[in-house]
Amino acid sequence: MKKAFYWGDTPPEKIEYHTREIFERQDYELLYPVKEGDVVVDIGACLGEFTWKIMDKASQVYAIEPDTEKHEELDHNIGDVSNVEVIKKAFHHSTGTYRFPFSGGGGETYVSSYEGEEERLREWGVVVDTINFKDFIKEYNLDKIDFLRTSCQGGEYSLFRDENLHFLKNNVRNIVGKFYLQNHEQETEFRYFRDKFLKPHFPTHRVFSVPDVMDITWSLSKDQPYASVNQKGLRPFIEYYQVVHVYIENETFTKLKDKLNNLKPLPTIGA
Repeated sequence: MKKAFYWGDTPPEKIEYHTREIFERQDYELLYPVKEGDVVVDIGACLGEFTWKIMDKASQVYAIEPDTEKHEELDHNIGDVSNVEVIKKAFHHSTGTYRFPFSGGGGETYVSSYEGEEERLREWGVVVDTINFKDFIKEYNLDKIDFLRTSCQGGEYSLFRDENLHFLKNNVRNIVGKFYLQNHEQETEFRYFRDKFLKPHFPTHRVFSVPDVMDITWSLSKDQPYASVNQKGLRPFIEYYQVVHVYIENETFTKLKDKLNNLKPLPTIGA
């Protein structure tokens, strides 16, 4: 029998939030559920909530989480599960080490300027091991990912880079992520992600607001102030929203998989 999820010393308000997000509303599977036998990558696994929920269906899960303050609960929940690989590193644009703002709760506070972010890193930061996407798929010998989830407070922007694009388009079925727009750097990153990667390369996408789960895809490209349906003026998309969910159904992957499945076997030599 599957053991109960272990929250450790997590404050009650956070337990309530994540219970609703992961287990009740199932925000990350709102449009595209994890399927039986899927290979799943969970970037920003935290205490293992999402991995714990779907690990019985998945054939293999890679749970990536660098924050040492979460590792006790993470190990308790999924550390001894045979089809789950726990990777205690930060997902980043380069492999090595980096100083991240985890210690002392600094990761829960967002700032609006580059100088403020640097100060926060110096005050709260801890050095963690990092891994980039190309090194990750090489190290674990992955030729496909069925479901890729991100919830890593800015690390999601390290995924969508030129060197990763071919794999993401041709070898990943679904990408579902929480994207942060809580300071100027993240707003700039989101604009770049939207215009260079999302719109031209992943046309089957939807964007929902967090935490009220409303479809806001229609407003994604509105870079000028606009009026809502109730005629109240709204700021441009990237200024108005602080966190959004992006859902991608990768048609390239799906069509390629269907094509391979429908190939007729070659005739036997000499037949």
